[in-house]
Amino acid sequence: MVLAACVFSAFSVASALASPEWLVDKNLVTEELPSVTTGELTFEDMKAVGGPVKAVCPVSFLGTVGIGFLGLIEVVENSKEESDMICTLLIKGLCTGETALLEALHLPWLTELAYTIEGDGIMVRDTIKDSGDGEPAYDAVCKTIIGEETDECHGETSYLVEELAMSTVVSGEFDAASKGVTCSMGGAEQGLVSSIGPLLISVPGGHALEIS
Repeated sequence: MVLAACVFSAFSVASALASPEWLVDKNLVTEELPSVTTGELTFEDMKAVGGPVKAVCPVSFLGTVGIGFLGLIEVVENSKEESDMICTLLIKGLCTGETALLEALHLPWLTELAYTIEGDGIMVRDTIKDSGDGEPAYDAVCKTIIGEETDECHGETSYLVEELAMSTVVSGEFDAASKGVTCSMGGAEQGLVSSIGPLLISVPGGHALEIS
């Protein structure tokens, strides 16, 4: 009963709080400002035909932060500024070879900051949503013994965001609390996006990015 009361109390506090907002150089963001997010992500279909498939990809999200709690992801690319990302296969399933090709679909994607309950505390998550051009999605293509196979996965995901001490960037992490997405092979909630190490979210030009 005590635990339930504590969780309900935390939920009530999170619900009562105004939405978190982006700050740049200690000021609320009142116009869209360019942003860059970099890191490594894994993309997995847990029930792909022929067995699970999982690939790791270095990625960059180019877009904006602001106004307020909003943002956009307008471009998803690799370190060579290519939209077709060559990803290393960690679990192959039916795939042959060592790599798969990944491409983001239905860009731009909308992002929204919100408070959430994480364990016994209140944290901030950034949810990636449909901006009007279709749900956030990606195509994964790999070679098999019968030719190329494509698996399209779509749906909302979210990542935990927090400020880094003595830094001008914000950290992001796709963790277990992020929803599974629907894949054309595996089905509903069988697609997982997760982080290998932190994503680093920044505003170019040496500006300090924070969350209110």
